[in-house]
Amino acid sequence: MDMELSPKSSKLMFEGEGGSYYSWSSPVLGDAKVGAGLLVLKPGGFALPHYADCSKVGYVLQGEVGVAALVSPNGDKKEETVLGLEAGDVIPVPSGSTSWWYNHGNSSVDVIIVFLGETANAYIPGQFTYFFLTGARGILAGFSTEIITRAYNINQEQANILAKTQTGFLIVKLDPDQRKNIPQPHQNIVNNWVKNITKHLPDIRVDKAGTITSFTGKNFSFLDQVGLSCSIVKLEAHAMLSPIFTTDFSVQVFYVAKGSGHVQIVGLNSKLVLDIKIVVGQLLVVPRFFTVAIIAQAQGMECFSITTSSRPVEVADFAKSEIPKSIALPSCPSYPDTSQPDRSSSPSSRLVAAVLSCRHCSPRLTVFSSVSGCWLQGRTVGYLLSNSWSTCGPGNCSTLKQKKEQPRSSLSLSHPSATALSLSGSCELAAGATSAAAPVTFSSKPGFRIQKIATLAHLRILTCGWQ
Repeated sequence: MDMELSPKSSKLMFEGEGGSYYSWSSPVLGDAKVGAGLLVLKPGGFALPHYADCSKVGYVLQGEVGVAALVSPNGDKKEETVLGLEAGDVIPVPSGSTSWWYNHGNSSVDVIIVFLGETANAYIPGQFTYFFLTGARGILAGFSTEIITRAYNINQEQANILAKTQTGFLIVKLDPDQRKNIPQPHQNIVNNWVKNITKHLPDIRVDKAGTITSFTGKNFSFLDQVGLSCSIVKLEAHAMLSPIFTTDFSVQVFYVAKGSGHVQIVGLNSKLVLDIKIVVGQLLVVPRFFTVAIIAQAQGMECFSITTSSRPVEVADFAKSEIPKSIALPSCPSYPDTSQPDRSSSPSSRLVAAVLSCRHCSPRLTVFSSVSGCWLQGRTVGYLLSNSWSTCGPGNCSTLKQKKEQPRSSLSLSHPSATALSLSGSCELAAGATSAAAPVTFSSKPGFRIQKIATLAHLRILTCGWQ
């Protein structure tokens, strides 16, 4: 089962004086039944009233003076609710609800909103289909004058004005007189429709690494109406989002709002199905049960993501999971949370943290502790396979082939505490080798000894412990 999961950039679908609209198109969007769109409103830009065939969540990427109006199809009172929008706001938009969007700013700052949603019941899986109430392609323009006059109890002249005077499409720019008629955001209501996720306390915070903040139906009840949950993932430079997957049938969609990074996805049969750079403006789809890991590059990275469930979905993190402890790999019990070696610790308390690099190629293969469930300093460092060993593995290095040499990799191990252990050396890696008896030579600080070498494919994992 092959899937094309490469991150995609959006395509311009409409551009006018009032703004523009972008959309994503990819087979994986249709297969996963999710979709995405990007709305850009220039000052005075007005997205005409419309509804869509699917539910979605909007996230305001930029702007402080946006306005949105919603008329929910499920409410007891079909009243228009006008809401103010600013950067960081999350606004769910249920399927069939009527909405319009407006930038009432006078400066040159655009209001930019990305929409991510589920398209399981859409006309075209993977795409949002919009139905406009007015404008050149509006619903009213499609009906005869007779139908409109009888439906609204108006005369023919009024029917023509209602259906045909607005000649714009999708987004128009309002003149100063028209702007005066746009209603202001409601000030006298409790705002249950919009929440700012960037002002919410993070669910996860790791110093010098990043934060994750999530909204679900539990802490933002309006999300129950769209059946989605959402998160903001902020990674500092070179920080990693540990390999994760959702434990139900949910699909994850990531939009890169800032920065860039390197992403890997592992799918069926533990196959690496994606290993690529991802940049700002791109969309990434993670199919159900697939595992994804992301490393931010030098400028850091920020992603807005949705999960196709409004419930607090269990997200399995390999860096904190009990799963690796149960598979046939070297065991590694919990390591004590201390900055200094505990000489009384059992010799079986082992440390696994290796970096292997080819002498001739710059890519590296990095293996951290959680491959065998090991805890360091009270936390698991994580597990990552970089793109090196698939392109520069045993027998694959072009430089080695030219020189007719056997691959030899340098190896180093270290404890997360700056004052703790370090270990360095080298080991032979023969093409296709499965034997655990590879020659190894090390120099180390006192109190550290080699316990065993285990083999996983072409990778030998060195496990070490206190003496």
